[in-house]
Amino acid sequence: MSNSTLNYVGVVIAILSGAITLFIRIGKKEDLEHQSLVNLEDSTTINTSIDAEQPQKNVKKVSFQMRIIGYILAIVAGLFFGLNVSPTTYIIQHNDDYKNYTPPVSKNGLNYVFPHYTGILLTSFFYYVIYIIAKKNKPHIDIQSILPAFISGSMWGIAQAALIYANGILGQSISFPLVSVGPAVIAGLWSIFYIKDIYGWKNYLIFTVGTVIRAVACVLIALSDKN
Repeated sequence: MSNSTLNYVGVVIAILSGAITLFIRIGKKEDLEHQSLVNLEDSTTINTSIDAEQPQKNVKKVSFQMRIIGYILAIVAGLFFGLNVSPTTYIIQHNDDYKNYTPPVSKNGLNYVFPHYTGILLTSFFYYVIYIIAKKNKPHIDIQSILPAFISGSMWGIAQAALIYANGILGQSISFPLVSVGPAVIAGLWSIFYIKDIYGWKNYLIFTVGTVIRAVACVLIALSDKN
């Protein structure tokens, strides 16, 4: 029998690791150094030399109301992400309730990928048509983003198929926390080594501690399904 206590503890630790990473200071190194110089008390000469050497960037400040809206939209998107595979997982885990169906209900999650993706495609097409109508047949299309969009979409499609398959075997209470923890680590490494908006030993230490805690959470969640 699976140990639900380990699962609960693992999920709580995973949430804690996410809270720890909130203390990471994000920003380009040159921008933060520029801001530190500008904030000095006797910075008249410094500001003049900086403005003479390079034009000041137009930085738009995000209002408190916009931050709240952003948080709410992120929560809604997270809920949709968490629920989008729930119907297929429910059918797989309650397979015995559909014994009399013709054709019989499959327990293999991969058999649900095609209808799942077809629904996503039709829904995306529907909203895109609404967008075109709202823009009066003048939609904004970033040509340079088309190829990266296809590549990222293909990567997402493969990962989503693996998630549906894993849900059918492990159940959402096991697989979903695991797949939610991994991308955060990858995003952090991407920010450190490629975008480079996370730098400094303090940020590295916070990220490392958060990653180790995430690893502990993954182990506990995985062990919770051990018979």
